[in-house]
Amino acid sequence: MKTTKQLSLLLAFAMMMSCDIINPDEPIPAYLVIDSYSFVTDYGTEGTNSEKFSEIWVYAGAEFIGAFEVPCVVPIIANGATQLSLRPGIKNNGMSSTRRAYPFIQPVDINIDMYPLEFDTIRPEFHYRENLIINNLEDFEQGCIFTAESSSQSTMERITDPNVVFEGNGCGEGLLLDGENVLRVVSNEQQLDLPSNKLSWLEMNYKSNNSFAVGLYAVTSASIDKEYLVVLNPTTDDAGVDQWNKIYIEMTSVTAAYANASYFEMFIECIRDGSVDEVKLHVDNLKMLHFE
Repeated sequence: MKTTKQLSLLLAFAMMMSCDIINPDEPIPAYLVIDSYSFVTDYGTEGTNSEKFSEIWVYAGAEFIGAFEVPCVVPIIANGATQLSLRPGIKNNGMSSTRRAYPFIQPVDINIDMYPLEFDTIRPEFHYRENLIINNLEDFEQGCIFTAESSSQSTMERITDPNVVFEGNGCGEGLLLDGENVLRVVSNEQQLDLPSNKLSWLEMNYKSNNSFAVGLYAVTSASIDKEYLVVLNPTTDDAGVDQWNKIYIEMTSVTAAYANASYFEMFIECIRDGSVDEVKLHVDNLKMLHFE
């Protein structure tokens, strides 16, 4: 996130652009300042308020103005009453090339009077939409839903080390020690009911010093099919320290392909890539969301 000094530079640059000495006939914009935002949840029903919104998508009436990283100064051609809509964006599946407005967040809609060369500051408060089914699959506060598959050389367990846990009292930990190369765990009889005809996402906090995959088993009356959703890179920083990250994983392509599935189970797969002696994988706040 940019510093206050950088926001001041943005404001100064906006004022310079407004002078428009070269072409004074160009319309002079008003400016919307977004210096911060918040995301509020009811933990009991909606889970963590952890988020990783990559930008805010700004609309003025029906016009898409653009997607802006916060803090930002947004130029808008307006002179009087203006209807604004602000929507948080995500890197879908963790990829910068697939940014989109996250459809499960209620837009912040504001009616405001805006005039050329004037600056209006908005600090939006975002919430989940009301017409969502939110399955707080696992926050590791009480236990761990994952069990090792037969081909796995290790398992995932709940740990409570405050130096490791992301938030709350616990998180999931998978280790591969010397001589162990494969970790494969699957949710234990959760029988996840995911719709084939509606958007669905998996939200997850994680950190790892080794790449790993996340996917779904589609269980039908005739088969159990394994489908990968994403492969995630290590989150180790330049100092060699694993850092927590947040990801939004779209499941729609898999659920749509298995309209006849009786249910789904989530799996995590980590295969040693040789970069570290001891592989460490931690996950927290797994929740699956879809529209009603």
